[in-house]
Amino acid sequence: MANSTAVFYTLTAFLTLLDAGNTHPDSPTLKNGVKSQFIATSSIGAFSRKPGMGYAYAGSKAAVIHLVKQLSTGLVPYHIRVNCLAPGIYPSDMSAVRLFK
Repeated sequence: MANSTAVFYTLTAFLTLLDAGNTHPDSPTLKNGVKSQFIATSSIGAFSRKPGMGYAYAGSKAAVIHLVKQLSTGLVPYHIRVNCLAPGIYPSDMSAVRLFK
């Protein structure tokens, strides 16, 4: 579940900085009325019942979405907003239909 652990440890690495953005008197975010934010990337594959890119991929992207839900609730007292983007399919090598002869 590299997708979900990467999100968790990235947030953990920046948590002190995100908190300082909301509390430090010299913080530009505090002066402009903007709160600290953390945005993770998941996939539309997390919502599908068919594992288009595989079970592990869909499961790990669903784990990211659930982790973001928990983090967004847990970080409310610190005024740190946590959101998740779930892009859909776009033309790439990963989404291309491959024909094997």
